[in-house]
Amino acid sequence: MTMVPDPRLPPLAVEDLRSRSYPLSPLRDLVEEGDLPGSGERPVEATFSPSSPLDVDEAETGDDRPRLRRPSQLNARSTSGRSLYERIGRTVGVRRLVKRFFELMDTLPEAAPCRAVFPADLEDSRQKFFEFMNGWLGGPKIYLKRRGAPKLRRRHFLVNIGPAQRDAWLLCFRRAAEETITDASARGMLIPQVESIAYYLQNRA
Repeated sequence: MTMVPDPRLPPLAVEDLRSRSYPLSPLRDLVEEGDLPGSGERPVEATFSPSSPLDVDEAETGDDRPRLRRPSQLNARSTSGRSLYERIGRTVGVRRLVKRFFELMDTLPEAAPCRAVFPADLEDSRQKFFEFMNGWLGGPKIYLKRRGAPKLRRRHFLVNIGPAQRDAWLLCFRRAAEETITDASARGMLIPQVESIAYYLQNRA
C-alpha cells in the first residue's frame, strides 16, 4: 500500500529532526556532532556546573538539574599541560582504577542498584569501560578503534538508570578514584567530569 502524504502538512525534513532535542531520545547520538545545529560554537567543559551557562543546554530536564551538553563527545579536561591519562598513571593507572571500580560495584551492598543493571559476568563491561576511559582521559582511543564512536546516551538508552543507579555508580567510582589515584589534584578534576556524565546518562526519574 502506497502512503500518500497529506498536502495540508509540510514535509518533515531530516534537518528538522536533527534540530529537535528530546531528553530521552537517542536521535542526537545517532548523528555526528558536526551535523547538529550550533556545532560550530565553542565546546563546553564536561563538568556539572549549574552556575555556568556555557556548561549546559538551554533545555531543562524537569527535575531541577540542567540537561548537560554531550560530555561523552569531549575528552576529560586537565588544567595543566598533561592530560589526566598521564597524571593518573597512563594505561596502568586507568586499568587499576577500572578494576577497583568493578570490584567495589560487585561487593558493596550500597552498590546493589547499580550492580543489578549489569550482566552476571562483568568481564565484558570491565573491558569496555577501560577502553572508553583510556581514550576519554586523553590516552589511546582503543574503544573508538574497536567499537566505533562511544555515543553513550544511545548505548545506555534501554538501561534503567535512575537516581539510585546513578548514585550507586558514582559511589563506587569516587571510592575507586580515592583508592587508586594518588594525585589529589588530578582526582579533583576528574570526579566532577565523571559526575556530569553520570547525570547526563540518567534516563529515569
